[in-house]
Amino acid sequence: MGSFDLEEVKALSQSYLGNLPATDREESWQDVSPELPTGIVEADVFKGEGDQSIIQIYFTSPYEPSMQNDIKLQAMASVLDILVREELREELGGVYASGVSAWSNELPDANAFVSLFFGSDPARVDELIEAAFAQIADLQANGPSAENLEKAKAIAKSANQENLEQNGFWLEAIKSAEIYPSQSLEELFERDALIDALTAEEIQQMALDHVDMTQYVRAALFPESFQEASGE
Repeated sequence: MGSFDLEEVKALSQSYLGNLPATDREESWQDVSPELPTGIVEADVFKGEGDQSIIQIYFTSPYEPSMQNDIKLQAMASVLDILVREELREELGGVYASGVSAWSNELPDANAFVSLFFGSDPARVDELIEAAFAQIADLQANGPSAENLEKAKAIAKSANQENLEQNGFWLEAIKSAEIYPSQSLEELFERDALIDALTAEEIQQMALDHVDMTQYVRAALFPESFQEASGE
């Protein structure tokens, strides 16, 4: 966070914030975000040039917000990222790039989001989506291997250590602790212990709970030339 003097910060706060008018008004807000789609939504877009398609798949689900669940969700996404990359790129040689990420919202509604993307030859899109879904199904049925669980833990601990050294991370953490009921600054120092305690069963359950194969949006961007060649 940097070096600062508490009394100096207090004096600055009094100078710049102390003169602001105080009211007894209770602030409120209005939820203007659209409802999340239900079921399976698929959309194909044919635009642009080139020889690559970009696929984005979003899974949404209800979520119980807590730091422990956040750690489990991120670890599950890391495992799935490894599985998808190894299968689609290394085994099938079908993608130029791929990635899986996850995050959550606490307000206005508690939801989890898992995003899967890859870029590939347009002619192989359906094949590669099927292969990615097979990796999801395998994780849900069997859980992660011991090796991939340890990889996910290492990724999480490395990211945590880097975050703790960044002012931007602390600024966001302080703000979140004031806004969101589940957030606590004290818990940030427990993250490594929570990461170490992760189990394969917890990762498997996260995949079952938050990668719902009946609840997702799949968007595919194809070059215009592919539409003409395929006659779609």
